[in-house]
Amino acid sequence: MKRASDDGEEFCSKAQDYVRNDFYVDDGPTSRATVEETIKLVDSAVKLCDKAGLLLHKWVSNNREVISSIPAELRAKEVQQLKPGDKLPTVRVLGVLRCAETDSFYFKMDLDEQSVSRRGILSTVCSVYDPLGFLAPVMLTGKAILQGLCKEGIGWDDPVPDDLKVKWTKWRNDLNKLEVLRINRCIKPDNTNVASLELHHFSDASEAGYGQCSYLRVLYRDGGVNVSFVTGKARVMPLNRRITIRLELTAAVVSARVSAYLRKELRLNGVKVYYWTDSKVVICYLKSETKRFKIYVSNRVQLICDLTKMDQWKYVRSEDNPSDEGNRGMTAAQLVANPRWLNGPKFIWNKKFEPSKVADAN
Repeated sequence: MKRASDDGEEFCSKAQDYVRNDFYVDDGPTSRATVEETIKLVDSAVKLCDKAGLLLHKWVSNNREVISSIPAELRAKEVQQLKPGDKLPTVRVLGVLRCAETDSFYFKMDLDEQSVSRRGILSTVCSVYDPLGFLAPVMLTGKAILQGLCKEGIGWDDPVPDDLKVKWTKWRNDLNKLEVLRINRCIKPDNTNVASLELHHFSDASEAGYGQCSYLRVLYRDGGVNVSFVTGKARVMPLNRRITIRLELTAAVVSARVSAYLRKELRLNGVKVYYWTDSKVVICYLKSETKRFKIYVSNRVQLICDLTKMDQWKYVRSEDNPSDEGNRGMTAAQLVANPRWLNGPKFIWNKKFEPSKVADAN
């Protein structure tokens, strides 16, 4: 980053921005709208780093023309000898498997055999790496089993009660069904015909947990619509709290924080933001200008007000709220068969749907 600031004026501004903003440790994943722009970026970024004595290599792309433009010694070893007709390889992007041929993310469940104990269950749950939350509803069940062991005071290597052992074995064996999932990496398939962008955040809570999910809705000039999953979270109910209304508010806080993070990281200019909850109480909390709340509620309402605008909050029916799946949990088979969590609710796919005209809850 220092080199980009010191000598960046010799190179294109996009290469400077790439080096400054798109690197995480030694990985630099990024996307560009055209082949020409991508080739120019790679060339400028390599030269920029070379001036500092840094070799920027192991490049891979989902486009063969881009790969061909990169010297073989700078490519990832999987594509150094790429020939016409060869399929593009599977690579890891910050630890997540990506099929370059189809430009999609997927999961391979190579679960080591672990003892059926609290230690083994924790190891298995943590071995499923899913930072974006594609599998969050499924992982909630595994976390709930682990929480149940903690609640009962089960030691790290103590025998697991039979009821939890049965649930655990069924959940673990079910994970292999997730290998058929394919999630498109691109969230703006056509970047040249975009009319407007919208971020939709859904939040919800139940007695099992609370969660939120976010989607990017792209409207095109020809009237087309595309909705893409961006991120999602599912958290188990805290052991010391069983008041669902407060958890609904906590879930809304997560939505507000996630939105601030996404707008910063995705750098989406002019994006419209909407927040959806099926809790009328939460909306009343946020709309109230006179009532004084207890500290727990007051702090969270203030945080939400600091990060969002009140006219961005909308009411959604529980049956249309995809975050309901994140806070109640799903089996792997259910996630595969009913991918609403990944695709978003049907109503935001409607071409004529206008969030600004949705009536707020009374």
